[in-house]
Amino acid sequence: MLGFLVRHGGVVAAVLGLAPPALAVAALAAGWAAGWLAVGLAAGVVLFALVKSYVELIRVVTDMLLPK
Repeated sequence: MLGFLVRHGGVVAAVLGLAPPALAVAALAAGWAAGWLAVGLAAGVVLFALVKSYVELIRVVTDMLLPK
């Protein structure tokens, strides 16, 4: 799992960061209030930043601790 996140962590962070805005756009298309679009965009930015920082932490830890 660590190897997968080291190699593909950027893609994972991007996909997870795009999920809340995509759900917000779908909710807007279903007739929900436009305020949910702003909430979805903010949640996407926060989720992307959290996952990206987690991936970077994993990269540092694996670089320092795992033998090469």
